Amino acid sequence: MPKQLYTPYGFRDVLFEDAWQQNHLCDLLHDVFLSFGYRDVETPLVEYLDVFNDERGSVSTQDMYKFVDRDGELLVLRPDMTPALARMVSFYFRENDLPIRVTSAGSTFRYNSRYSAKLRQLKQTGIELYGKKTPAEDAEVLSVAVQCMKALKLQDFRVTIGHAKLVADLLSAFGIPSSEQEEWSRQIESKNEFALEQKASELDLNAVCRELLQLVTKAGGKELIEQGAFLADQLQDQALIEDFNWLLALVQDLSAYGVVQEVLFDPGMKPELKYYTGVVFKGYALGAAEPVLDGGRYDALLSQMGVSWAATGFAFYQDRLMEAMKYQDLFKAPQEILLLTGQNESQLIQKACELRAEGKKVMMIPGLTQEEAADYVKRHHLASVIRLDGEGKVSV
Repeated sequence: MPKQLYTPYGFRDVLFEDAWQQNHLCDLLHDVFLSFGYRDVETPLVEYLDVFNDERGSVSTQDMYKFVDRDGELLVLRPDMTPALARMVSFYFRENDLPIRVTSAGSTFRYNSRYSAKLRQLKQTGIELYGKKTPAEDAEVLSVAVQCMKALKLQDFRVTIGHAKLVADLLSAFGIPSSEQEEWSRQIESKNEFALEQKASELDLNAVCRELLQLVTKAGGKELIEQGAFLADQLQDQALIEDFNWLLALVQDLSAYGVVQEVLFDPGMKPELKYYTGVVFKGYALGAAEPVLDGGRYDALLSQMGVSWAATGFAFYQDRLMEAMKYQDLFKAPQEILLLTGQNESQLIQKACELRAEGKKVMMIPGLTQEEAADYVKRHHLASVIRLDGEGKVSV
């Protein structure tokens, strides 16, 4: 007996209804992207490793699928869409082309540990906006994300917003040595208020610093950002003032878009990827164990590729969205497929053509008995059976 073959660990097949639902999901997202003026591009599945080197701040090279081709070139299966798209726009466009709005869809590949139970092929779709360094562009991208979640009819979703520099600027303002900042950052990210209060007491931080430290362990509405801006002014630290003022401007623009109620602010959020330089955000939806959306501002990445443009964008993780939509029972049933069977193949072809011209979906299998046809419909979740007798008459 031949050996049974399986997909590699971390990869999976997608069948019938799931494949249809995934395509349907992407179509809904794509319609929103187009409505904001984003245009389709596509980058190769295989890139030079240099596109994702450590300087770029992307995925660790240990987590990439690397190989050498016959010419001795070191290549990689694309682990991250953002650097690949940055490489593309920096090559094909010039300053007078700005702003540039692109949308793309495709798979990324990450060599996750077997013990993580995570997929190694991540299907993504999203947008990137290349142009000026303004809160208005962050607000547009965030608005697109919220409108996408509304288009999918997701319930209990939330987009959480932070700032990539804020925690580091806060710790610098407190005079925390760089050698200790990683430990402080971990406690802030885990929102360990007890440990942070103990550290603050040891350093004898003043009341304003302590209030700011408490603030970055919380998540909330625009009031949290207003309070942070007030405290930063009292502390008179310019870097912190700029961080909170950026978020304040973002609040105003999100209010103009009418989506500020769908977002939360988390000043202590720490980005996973090092190329983020400003606003960062994640999207969550009921039924998905991990964030369905990840994005932010990455102004320094394109300067490493020869152009000094600002950039912001995000990507949806399609598999995680599928989890949420299944949990919330949001998928529309695929259009019903009819099974057409009978003995006369010419008559079947004619009838199938007539039904398809009427807009129906028809699967034709000649020669099935009534019992075989009924069993096939049940196993493949088809709508019903249409049978043609010897004279071409229809029975259902």
